Amino acid sequence: MKIYQPWSWTSRLHFPPTHTPQTRTMMRKFSVPFLIVLGMAAVALATPGSGVVSNVILATGTTLDALSEEVFVDGNVDGDDNAQHGNHWQVKLATSGVSNFYVQDSTIAPGGYSGWHTHPGVLLVTVAAGSVDWYDANCGLHHYNTGDSFTENNEPHDVVNSGTENARLLGAYITKQGAARRAESDAPACAVALGLP
Repeated sequence: MKIYQPWSWTSRLHFPPTHTPQTRTMMRKFSVPFLIVLGMAAVALATPGSGVVSNVILATGTTLDALSEEVFVDGNVDGDDNAQHGNHWQVKLATSGVSNFYVQDSTIAPGGYSGWHTHPGVLLVTVAAGSVDWYDANCGLHHYNTGDSFTENNEPHDVVNSGTENARLLGAYITKQGAARRAESDAPACAVALGLP
C-alpha cells in the first residue's frame, strides 16, 4: 500500500505505469539533486551588478496612447543648403501601445559594473561624468567619455567603469507599459571567456 504525502513535492512526480516501484524510487532520488544543481546553475549564470553607488529614478510617466512621431530636419544650416548633399537628419518613433517613461540618474564606482541585462524598450544614455566601457551581446567594446551618448535595448549588454573616478549616467527610458525597466541576463559565453563581469 502506497502512502501519499501531499506535503512532499517529490511524491507528485508522475511516471508512466511501465516503471516499477524500484525504478520510480530511483528516478525520484536522482530527480531531486538534479533539479537542485540545475537551479544553482541558473542562479550562477545571472550577473547582478556591483559597485553601483546610486541609482535614482528622477521622474516617471505614462503616455495616454501609442506614440507615433516622425521628425525630418533638412540640411539647411546657417543659410547653407546642404540638403542636396544628403546632410539631413531624421528620427521615427512608433509604439504599438501605451508606454512608460523614466528618467534615471546612476553612478557607478571605479571597478563597478551594471551586470548583464536587457530593457523592454529603449534607453537613451548620456555620460554626465567619468567614462564607461559598454559591452554588447557579442562582447564588442564601446568606450564612452563625459558628454558621449548611447542607447540600450532588449539585447544583452553590460556597463563597466574601468576608470579611476565615478561614472555618472543620465538615462531616459521608453518601455512597454507595466514591464520592469530592467531584466537580468546571463553573461554570454564570450564574456566568460574574456573574464568580463
